[in-house]
Amino acid sequence: MKDSILRDQLDDFRRGRDLSSDKIGTFFDALIAEKDEDLLVDILCSWNAKGIAEDELFRLASIMRGRMKRVKTA
Repeated sequence: MKDSILRDQLDDFRRGRDLSSDKIGTFFDALIAEKDEDLLVDILCSWNAKGIAEDELFRLASIMRGRMKRVKTA
């Protein structure tokens, strides 16, 4: 299923469509779980060719911040 999420998004990127806010979480999960390096290269290159939007990066960063574990230092 995660493979199909990435392939669908790859098609969207190739059509010049931005990553939609309702798909961002599932896209992020699929992206970090994917082991097929060729698929990852295709996605990232197509995303870059489309032009990475600021709001796409902001939403991905928000997900990462929300999932991080705080570490207390001495």
